[in-house]
Amino acid sequence: MVIARWRPSPRKRAVPVEHIAGATVAALRYVRYSPGIRAVTLRSGIVMLFASAVLALLPVIAHRSTDSPLGYGFPLGCFGAGAILGALAMQPARARWSSEVVVSAAVAISASPSSPPARCVR
Repeated sequence: MVIARWRPSPRKRAVPVEHIAGATVAALRYVRYSPGIRAVTLRSGIVMLFASAVLALLPVIAHRSTDSPLGYGFPLGCFGAGAILGALAMQPARARWSSEVVVSAAVAISASPSSPPARCVR
């Protein structure tokens, strides 16, 4: 009851509140003039485009191979387990190699399961 009746005192802000449209324009301007951020954004976009295709086609491939729900659940669980193992391996890898090498290896490893499903489709 005390919490329901409690009204915190208003805080004075040192800077004005930024609205979502202004923040979005500022972020796009920052990306436009930052070549490093542009490169990372482009690389991430390309990787996510092809990685999402594998996950989008996974139900089709699972349905063609078996009618059991495990035919979809098991590969999806493998993706999750791979994400956990990748996160655990990330810190030692970044301590040993540069970020460029780690990212390139991660892209190559994540792209390796993309070719077998193409051969599985009848």
